[in-house]
Amino acid sequence: MANIKRGEPRPTVAHVVSNLACAGTPNFPAANQGDTYYVSTAGRVGGASGYPVKVGDGMMCLADNTAAGTKAAVGVYWTVWSKVSSSSSSSSSSSSSSSGE
Repeated sequence: MANIKRGEPRPTVAHVVSNLACAGTPNFPAANQGDTYYVSTAGRVGGASGYPVKVGDGMMCLADNTAAGTKAAVGVYWTVWSKVSSSSSSSSSSSSSSSGE
């Protein structure tokens, strides 16, 4: 196990806190670094001007003691990602070779 000295950044450990229903365009919740939420209903997170999200998308807080708020106020302290569906990740890469080899 690595020793982390005082004042050095500590590694982010993700832990799922809850699902977040985004149909009502909620603000980001108050959170600490590593707090992770998954979207349970599609909508926007971070208020009316927030990020559009779909069911299964996720978000993680990047800093301790982050207050609840809008995308404009606290969005910089969050990372939001889209769920990758298995159907979109398996693109058909059929390459036809006309070879005289």
